[in-house]
Amino acid sequence: MLRKVGIGRPDEQVDAYPFELSGGMRQRAMIAMALVTHPRLLIADEPTTALDVTMQAQIMELLRDLQGEMGMSVLLITHDLGVIAENCDEVVVMYLGEVMEKADVQHLFADPLHPYTRALLRSIPRLATARSGTSSRLKARCRARTTARAAAPSTRAARRSCLGCATRSVPS
Repeated sequence: MLRKVGIGRPDEQVDAYPFELSGGMRQRAMIAMALVTHPRLLIADEPTTALDVTMQAQIMELLRDLQGEMGMSVLLITHDLGVIAENCDEVVVMYLGEVMEKADVQHLFADPLHPYTRALLRSIPRLATARSGTSSRLKARCRARTTARAAAPSTRAARRSCLGCATRSVPS
């Protein structure tokens, strides 16, 4: 199972202490432990927390691949709206243990109905237009990344989200 989740040299790594593994390797080990029983439903609670964006993308790609290979469903619990936008079909927004809204991803991000969901989406950091033109350069990079995603949707980098491309004016 360790090999299946992408841990190299599993015969050696199985005896490693957790502090000897990187964050991504520890996350892969946790996924392996969860998959040993061949579940029909994998509950992934914050699987990308404390990982850098490259490792986040790798872990999410691994979960998608394993989901298809093992024919299981994945319940993803996360606060990361970018992970939700890129990886989920349906979303349930909760606040204090209560369901605020349930929708498919496209509808939720395009037209949130509940005030809490709208506030949550407004909390996504946005790039502000700077006098130095920094924002313009960043917007150009985001457009380039979006174009690259459209041209090569199968690459790992192409699946990463580019949140925060909307700009607003900074008062003079």
